[in-house]
Order: sequence, then C-alpha cells, then structure tokens
Amino acid sequence: FCHRNGIRVYDIFVDDGWTGTNFERPDFRRLIKAVEDGKINAVVVKDLSRFGRNYLETGTYITQYFPQKNVRFIAINDDVDTSKGSVDYDLLFPIRNIFNEYYPADCSKKTRLALSSKAKNGEYIGSYAPYGYRKSAEDKHVLEIDPVAAPTVRRIFEWLAHNGYGYHKIAKLLEAEKVPKPEAYRAELLGKQYSGERYEWNLCSVRAIVNNEVYLGHLVSGKRRKLSFKSKAIITVPEEEQIIVKDVFPRIISDELWEEAHRAAFLQVPQHFDGGFEPRLALLM
Repeated sequence: FCHRNGIRVYDIFVDDGWTGTNFERPDFRRLIKAVEDGKINAVVVKDLSRFGRNYLETGTYITQYFPQKNVRFIAINDDVDTSKGSVDYDLLFPIRNIFNEYYPADCSKKTRLALSSKAKNGEYIGSYAPYGYRKSAEDKHVLEIDPVAAPTVRRIFEWLAHNGYGYHKIAKLLEAEKVPKPEAYRAELLGKQYSGERYEWNLCSVRAIVNNEVYLGHLVSGKRRKLSFKSKAIITVPEEEQIIVKDVFPRIISDELWEEAHRAAFLQVPQHFDGGFEPRLALLM
C-alpha cells in the first residue's frame, strides 16, 4: 500500500502479544516517540483495531493528537485517511472503535465465565499449585500432595498451634534450616533459575500459608480480580462473592490443627484497651 501510494516507510511498529486495550505497549510508545521527534508524518495501519481497542484513547489519538502533530493517519480496510478531511463527521468512525473495544470485552467476559464454571466444579484453575501441592500429571485441574513440601506446611501449623511460635519466628526457623521458600522451590520444580535469596522466608509467606484453606482440601477461587479488562489494577473480592468448594483435594492438615493454629495466632494479637478482640482482624494482622 505504501509503495503504491508513494509513502516512504520509515519503520514498522509491532506489539505482538500485547492487548490493544493497552496504549503502554512498547512499540506503540516507540511510535509516539518517533512522532514527538518529528521523524514520521504519517501512521498507516491495516484497520482501526490494529491501532487500538480502547475507543476513547483511539479516538483521542486520531482526532486530536495526530492532527496537532501534523501526522496523517490511514486505516486501510476502514477507509480512514485524515488527509482527506477530519473524521469528526464520519459517523461510522466512533461506531467501529466501539465494536473494536467490545471484542476484547466479550472475550474477557467469556473467559471469566468459563473459569468460574471450572472453579464451581471443583477444578483448580491457578497457574501454579499452592506450596505443599503439585498438579496431577493426568489432569492439571487436580491437586496432589507434594511429598517434599507438604511436611513443611504441617510443621508451620504445628509450630504455631503447639509451640506458640509467631510468624516471624517460624520464618527464621525455616531460614535457619535452609528450607527453600515457596517462590524458590517453585522455580526449582520448573527448572528455572531463582535470582533472589532461596531461604529468606518472611512472616508474610508464613501467614499466607496459615490462612490458605486449600490445606483443608477446600478450593477457594476468586479472592482477587482485575478491576476491568482494560486495567491491571487488582481488587479484593468480598468473601461472600468468592467461590468455595469444600473437600475436593487431599488435605494436608486436619480441621483440629487448623483451629488450634488460628486460635494461637488470635491469642498472639494484642488486646484492645477495652479488653476486647476483633477475631477477623486478628487473623489478618
């Protein structure tokens, strides 16, 4: 198209694997820098969806930013060429952009529904098995006990329940025994290099294990989710909206040990001045 129309190609910008709803794509930012540096005076795309799938930002770039920079914009298949006049009066222009955004929105909705359906059926949908488990070789949605890591999970609960150790002390004990922390152990299983400190456990890692109901054999999904398909922001989902399916995996600890460990964690939290406790807060501190 460029050769037929006498347009000299300065460079080709490709963001393979990036969503069009995100305008922080590496090569898109490189394109904008070329515009700012005055190196290009035209942008040519196959169609509007190849430029972006966020109708507000797409419209802003094409109707405001490029004209201000004296940059011609061409979307070949959508018959858009700003050198022939403003697109402000083209009624199909915003409609196309809205439909282009609807596509990833629809895909996102269908993906969420499919994953939600799997979770409600008791299928594990996480990218990695929780520490103490491994994914079944026959079915990646089924968790099996990891004979190497599971004993560490039990010891954490036992130290808390029977010895009265706090999260910080447990972390220091595991570090002293040179037990690989969960992230390092996962990297080891995947045959990857781990660049951090392999044995540097912290109280957050210990607390996360203690508060994970998967060790009772329960599947808990949907604790967090993206704010929207256009945003990477993660929000916490209220407990009543989470998906909880009981007794679907082999348990690593008993109900009794869970209760004893959480009772011990509760007692380690300082009392309020009025002598009362807030149990829910106690488990999260």
